[in-house]
Amino acid sequence: MTSVEDTSAKPSRLPHQTDEYLAENQGPGVATVCIVLASISTIFVLLRLFTRGKIMAKLHADDWLATLSVLFQWACVAFVILAIKAGNGRHFDTLSIDEREGTIFWTILGLPMGMLAFSIPKLGVAVLLTRIMNPTKQHRLAVWGLTSFCASTVVASIILIFAQCTPMRALWDLSVVDKKCIPGSVVVDFLIFSGSVSAFTDLYLALYPATVLFKLQLNIRKKIALSVALGIGSVATVIAIKKCTRLPALAEKDFTYKTSDLVLWVVGEGTTIIVASCIPLLQPLVDLIFGRRALNSSENNGYSRFPVSRLGRKKRDTELGLGTGKRGERHKVTSVDDLAEVGSQDTILRTLDYVKLADHHHDGKPGQDMSPSNRILRTDVVTITYDNKSEHGDMDGARDIRDPDASGNGTSWPKAEAVAL
Repeated sequence: MTSVEDTSAKPSRLPHQTDEYLAENQGPGVATVCIVLASISTIFVLLRLFTRGKIMAKLHADDWLATLSVLFQWACVAFVILAIKAGNGRHFDTLSIDEREGTIFWTILGLPMGMLAFSIPKLGVAVLLTRIMNPTKQHRLAVWGLTSFCASTVVASIILIFAQCTPMRALWDLSVVDKKCIPGSVVVDFLIFSGSVSAFTDLYLALYPATVLFKLQLNIRKKIALSVALGIGSVATVIAIKKCTRLPALAEKDFTYKTSDLVLWVVGEGTTIIVASCIPLLQPLVDLIFGRRALNSSENNGYSRFPVSRLGRKKRDTELGLGTGKRGERHKVTSVDDLAEVGSQDTILRTLDYVKLADHHHDGKPGQDMSPSNRILRTDVVTITYDNKSEHGDMDGARDIRDPDASGNGTSWPKAEAVAL
């Protein structure tokens, strides 16, 4: 009669397994940190959706990508908790067969979710930068080429994780004997390559906006503030590098203990990118709460918050209130997205003209030229008539605006007219 092995039974205690060794468990701490990181991502995305959807009344593709990223991140956290419940975080040789299989199964499901959670926000950042920076063709190709290549390496990594063994069930089912598997070192090496691409992409997406902003004619305080807001994603580069250094432990026998913190770096990278992509878009919410421009130091940089800017445009997305140039020649950059209207990296320093203001600013004269040489000055002219004699104030360029139907006797009402110079 064949005996059936009890897969739920703990293995026999080995000489090196001291009480301290058996008690070691990193799982609870890992689960707590993952939940905190995912919660931070969720808070920032909710604030972003409120700002863009409620205050700005317009959602963009990058907002939905950020939302999708958070959903993948929570899926990753859920699988991490299930893996920890099965035994992840403890030493592999202390786990029963069931615990080992459960740990491997849930970890295999969790890692791809985390990888999608930090790769999708990169696409969202690419959408945002393309819209607000109005890059040249070369930079546009660089941004989209790099982010697309990064996403493709992540997808390839996920496919490799699930396809490394035939049948797939052999990945977690330790009872499968007849199987063919790719060496674990090959999988780890490709994951390191994918992680390196991710780190470089994070760095490029963080530095590119700074190079553009520092060429703008802005004061140094605003340049630094905007560069930091758009460049927080550079922190994700450090996290991605640290993650790559932890990947080789996946091929070790005691991977359940030695790589239990790997998921922290996976989730942490996603959180950093999500937060970095949200912060620059929350300025309208800050203004709504504090009633002032958080990045401005003078009243000249104020604006009418919602819904129309002083140039007659609808306010677009992030209100960062940048005023450049002299008072009489200033182009009001009232939002991050307004940077797109200033021009690309190659043309952003050109002289800015006031052109084609909104219809309601010109009494039904759309498209009126408002370049500095054709600006309109308002001149108030008061005409007082006594016995068919007019006394006019000495105003250069002023003309009699008396009512042509007036009789010429008595006093006409004061009138005002805009005179084009």
